[in-house]
Amino acid sequence: MSTILNPSDVYNANWIEVKPTDLIEPSQSDGYFNKLITDKEVTFSPSLCVDSVGVQFIELDPRKPTETDKKELIDKILESENALVSHISATTLFSQNIAKKRVLHERILFAVSQKYHKDYKGQELKAPPSTGSNGGESSTDVASTLAGNSLLIEIGLKTGLSLMFSLLRQSWVQAQVMMSSSASSPLLQSCNLSNEVLITAKEILSSLPPLSLALDTKIPQLGIQTLTQVCDFLKATVHGKCGADLSGRQLAAEVLLCLVIQRGSLHCVLDWVRMARAEGVKDVLISKSLLMQTIQQIECTPSLDIDELCETMNDDSNTVPLQRAASAIMRHVCETATTFIEMCM
Repeated sequence: MSTILNPSDVYNANWIEVKPTDLIEPSQSDGYFNKLITDKEVTFSPSLCVDSVGVQFIELDPRKPTETDKKELIDKILESENALVSHISATTLFSQNIAKKRVLHERILFAVSQKYHKDYKGQELKAPPSTGSNGGESSTDVASTLAGNSLLIEIGLKTGLSLMFSLLRQSWVQAQVMMSSSASSPLLQSCNLSNEVLITAKEILSSLPPLSLALDTKIPQLGIQTLTQVCDFLKATVHGKCGADLSGRQLAAEVLLCLVIQRGSLHCVLDWVRMARAEGVKDVLISKSLLMQTIQQIECTPSLDIDELCETMNDDSNTVPLQRAASAIMRHVCETATTFIEMCM
């Protein structure tokens, strides 16, 4: 009897917590294997029957057997013996335990691979065990409910993001119209809803603990997609594609840099540097204090004096050109990588 594994994504979160050391004792491995049977993740197929007739020897023949006939007879005898040994060894208790553990290790590997090497779905939550025919909710119904809830959350979040981005663009356009209108009051001219939203987002990100968004494995796939959409919108704002003024573009660049600090990924840092080195951001500035905070996150003892980047600016200025800030961050990334390589050699 051979066992075929048919893993389901719904139970991946349960199998990620199982360690290979938990399968050493036969009683524990039997319990986990019974769980696979209960969840219908394994199927059994009958083994091939062993030929009980055996090898048909050559009848008496007056002619002398050739070398080809001898080789075919030897091959048939070896094949029959191999099938008999495999069938007998597969029926032993030791072989059955090994086969169970092999299937269990394959199930654990599948769950780990789905989480760390592929897109980790948010619906891979712990599903309660099925209660059978006692009127309780089965595991299939629970999986359908989890998938439906995740779909509703995804629809609401994506439509909400689209609405927010549209409102921010509309606010910037209205602010430009008010600034160009001489009849509007100074209070209306200074009111900018989009910039207030970005200021609030910057304050929230600055108050978070360091590297709060660093582990992508702890963030569901929907959260990663949301972060990507927000970063794309902020990049477009910095490049002047959303109608924002210079103050809004500066705030967008600072919020994006705060996200980079919280994620702590070299890929995100280089992506921000690439955005800041573009041609259309020469007039955009960034806060000195935020730049120093970023450099301190990159290396423990920053050696760069920020004022060296601001030779063309007054001493009382609190901002740095965005392209100069990108050069400073890239310089420290290279210095940190060089130091790390020297420590490893």
